[in-house]
Amino acid sequence: MDKHGEMEFKWAADNIDVRKFNQWAINEDPTLYRNIVSPDHYWTQGDSVVRYRPQQGNAGALTVKCRKSKDSITDRLEVDLNLAGSVTARDVEVFLKATGWKHCFTLHKNAHIYWYKFPWHTTTLALYDVQAEGRSRSTIRSTRFTQVRSTKFLTSWPIAIPFWRRTANDKS
Repeated sequence: MDKHGEMEFKWAADNIDVRKFNQWAINEDPTLYRNIVSPDHYWTQGDSVVRYRPQQGNAGALTVKCRKSKDSITDRLEVDLNLAGSVTARDVEVFLKATGWKHCFTLHKNAHIYWYKFPWHTTTLALYDVQAEGRSRSTIRSTRFTQVRSTKFLTSWPIAIPFWRRTANDKS
């Protein structure tokens, strides 16, 4: 798996307490934490999906999501393109429409995301609440989700495993 590949799994998490989850995740010693509160605008073209996530302080990012097979939604290609500060939300909308993309829906998301680095991959763990724009909470089966994503596997496991063993056994 290269830097654009990922394995991602999601579960409904309506019964998980946000404070308890955050405390547990912090105790696992993450390398990075972010609380992202943002609308996510999803656009489709055929089987492909693009997410536009505007961000405070900059123009945001476009993320392309493509399944690697028709049989699995968990193993996919994901490419993030950070946009220049001069790009506006209107610029993004005009560009996507002009290139054949159709707006599908918008989710408002409040996500708690933790990154954990390992010698052979990076894993992110997230708990997030969503609200679909224009839909009441009662029309959505679940509004809180947990997600585990692994990315950036080394392409050579024989190199990764001995490195991990050295690191795990290193007492210095």
